[in-house]
This record gives sequence, structure tokens and C-alpha cells, in this order.
Amino acid sequence: MGSVSAAVLAVASPSALAQTETPSSPLRPKALKLFPDTPRGVLGTPLPGAEFVETQQRLLFVVDFDKSVAGTQIDVAIVSVRSAGGLEQVIFSSSDKILPDGRLPVELRLPRNWPVGFYEVRLGVNERLIASLPYRVRPTAPRNTPIKANGDIKIVRVSDDGKEMLLVPNPKPNLRNLNFLLDTTGSNTDGANVTWSLTALKTSAGSNIAVGSNTIENWPLENTRLTFDVDLPRDWPSGQYRVDVRIGSQLLSALQFEIAP
Repeated sequence: MGSVSAAVLAVASPSALAQTETPSSPLRPKALKLFPDTPRGVLGTPLPGAEFVETQQRLLFVVDFDKSVAGTQIDVAIVSVRSAGGLEQVIFSSSDKILPDGRLPVELRLPRNWPVGFYEVRLGVNERLIASLPYRVRPTAPRNTPIKANGDIKIVRVSDDGKEMLLVPNPKPNLRNLNFLLDTTGSNTDGANVTWSLTALKTSAGSNIAVGSNTIENWPLENTRLTFDVDLPRDWPSGQYRVDVRIGSQLLSALQFEIAP
């Protein structure tokens, strides 16, 4: 029942992570190339592997296609899959045509270091996902300081315009989607296991019932906002609940709350 909140991917459903083009399809990308930030840009020498260092603020990519699909309009979304900046967040989207030589250049910039972690370049045509190409942003050196809660776990909902999170101090039974968040300080750029769990302590439907849980493994953390969503297909039973979040086996924070009419 528990699930980590996911952003809606501009080119396809975020659950459709598998590459959908067959190996023989000319729309199947041949390669994703990453480039250092030099005056030559994407005409320079590619980086080895699929990693940027966090201090490269201008990210340069080229996706190679077969020349036969030159001129095809491609939707591009850069997604933070699991990074210090969050989970399943679309951080950049654009649409452009494949060049005559089969290349599709992509450039994006951040005016600060990039959050370390795991990302994907997701490509689509006519709202259909054709490929998810992974890359990583690595730290200049590993950082590991104690992860601590920065405040309490909050229950929130998305505003009607979808632009902000609003506090829900007294959740009602008909709020079928519960969204929890916790801001943290500290770092583990090598990655940690983050586990959320929700328990019905004493409710009209029973007591000490495990409602939902979710574990995100190998999550690079650094002053990261942790999030957790739980959906119920009907109204919530009234009563007392508890949600908690752990880093590995360590209890990071817990919140006991009431759902009442």
C-alpha cells in the first residue's frame, strides 16, 4: 500500500521505465554520451562512462540515433530517480529534432553543484516512452555525516494548482491519499536505506495493524527531503496512527496522529 511519491513524467508514465523499442528499431538510441564543460561543448571528447562530477554545473549530453530517423521530434525529460534532491522528480524537459547526423544534443545548467545520485534521460515520441538512459552525479569526495531530522514529520497535500505543499494538521477520513515529508540534515553520499512505515495503533477497524511501508535502498542523501505517500481506496477508519522513518535500523523520526471526522 505504501509508495514513494513520484513526479509525472512529461513524456510517459513514470512506471514505464523499461525501454520499449526493440533492438532493431531505428528509434532505439545507440548510446548516451556525456561531455565535460569545455568551449567545444558536445563537439569535445566524451567523458568515460556515464558519470558527471557534482561541480560540473553545465551538463552536456548527446544521444546517438540511427541517421535514418533524423528529423524525428523527440521529447526529453531529465529525471532525478534517486538523488539527494529527491525521488522521481522531473528537473528538465524539452522537445527537439534529431540532427541530420543522428545526434540529439541536450544541455542543462544549475547555478550550484548538482545533487549527487542517480538520474535518467527519458526519451519519448508522441507521449510514448522509447528509452530510459541512466547516468550518475558523483561527489568530488564521499561525505558521511550523521543524518538528523530537521523538524517533525509533516502531513501535507498538494495545492489545487499543483505548485506547493499545504500542511494538513487534522486529516479527515475522506483524505484518502496521505502524504508525509521530513526534512533532514547530514549526508551519506554513498547511499543509505530509508524505510517508512505506517501503523494503525487503535482505530475503528482494529489495532496495531501494519498499513503500509516502503524501503528505498542505496539512496544518496545530503540535506534531503524524505517523502512517503499512502493511498486507501476508501475512507480511513477513525483513530490513532503512527508513521515513522528509519535510516538503516536507526529510528530517525516518528509522528503519532489522529484521523477523525
